[in-house]
Formats: sequence, C-alpha cells, structure tokens
Amino acid sequence: MTRQEENWEIMTMLHMPWHEANKIEDESDRKFLLAKCVQIKEMIKQQQQAQMEQENESSNIITPV
Repeated sequence: MTRQEENWEIMTMLHMPWHEANKIEDESDRKFLLAKCVQIKEMIKQQQQAQMEQENESSNIITPV
C-alpha cells in the first residue's frame, strides 16, 4: 500500500484529517492505525452479514392472509 493509500484508509476509517494522517512518520504508529482500520472494516462486515441474515430470516415468515 502506498503512503497515499494508507492516508486514505486512515482518513476514511478513523475520520482523521488528511493533513494529520500525513504527519504520522513513525512506522509503528502507522501500522497500529492501519491495523485498527482493518479491525473496523471486519466489524462492519460482520454487522452487515448479521443484518442480512436477520432480514432473510424475517422475509421467510409467512403471514396469514
């Protein structure tokens, strides 16, 4: 991932302004923040899957006419 892509990831997932993300020089800090971005994306994915499963379950209910 390029530095620009890393900044984009940090900016979009952690809501950190671009200029602040660009100031992060310490590689361990960047890796930590990018790992948090991955965790957040995984959490969002799990929530979306759970919501889709819930919607599928509720659509399988047959209501009397």
